[in-house]
Amino acid sequence: MLASIFMKHHFTTHLIRGCLWLTLLACLTTSCLNLLVVKRKIVGLDSRLKQQTVERQLAEERLAQTTIKLEATSRNLDAARESFAQATIEAQTHLERATKLAAALTVSRQKQDDAETYLARYKATRMEPEEIVQAYTRLKTLQLSLEDTQRQKANLERKLKLIDEQSKRDDEILLPANLKTKIVVYDPKWELVVLDHGSEQGLVQNAKLLVGREGKFVGMLKISSVQKSRSIGNLISGEQSGHILEGDFAIPAHPGL
Repeated sequence: MLASIFMKHHFTTHLIRGCLWLTLLACLTTSCLNLLVVKRKIVGLDSRLKQQTVERQLAEERLAQTTIKLEATSRNLDAARESFAQATIEAQTHLERATKLAAALTVSRQKQDDAETYLARYKATRMEPEEIVQAYTRLKTLQLSLEDTQRQKANLERKLKLIDEQSKRDDEILLPANLKTKIVVYDPKWELVVLDHGSEQGLVQNAKLLVGREGKFVGMLKISSVQKSRSIGNLISGEQSGHILEGDFAIPAHPGL
């Protein structure tokens, strides 16, 4: 009985040991297989890492080359821009010169046309230069004489109008409404004044003038003598409101046209 029990116990022990060894062997086998798999993965990762490193180095080299090319292109672009700007300035300068030359040419052509016109007019006169100068001098003298005659005519017409108006109003001598003369000399002893206007400006004998200063009435005078550009007058007693001074202005007491 004991022997049978001992045998069973011994068999069970060997069976357990065998199972343990099998389990251990299986674990070792699994571990080895896992190590192999891990090793293959590590090798694969290392290979890919090396490949990526090589590719990164190649990419960095290509980037460096591209950067160099880009810098060269940028320098070439800057040079091209500078050349373009210089060319633009030169073109603008040439354009301005061309415009000035065109304007000068236009002026020159105009002068040439004017000279040809003057030459044609000169030829049409059939006169020598000296004769043209003499004719121009005579023409200028005649023009001045005509202007003087016209002025005298205007003065005579004005005097005639004044005389005509005076004939209608014997007590008043009309003078030009825009007449304004100045007292250049005053003699308080004889109450006599000298005016800077005469017959050329329309003053006539016995005409009356109002004397004023700064817009205020000072007195009244009557023309006693008339010259070409000067007149003499006397103050009218009782018609003064102040002292007459040299430099005072006088206007017609009876303005006409």
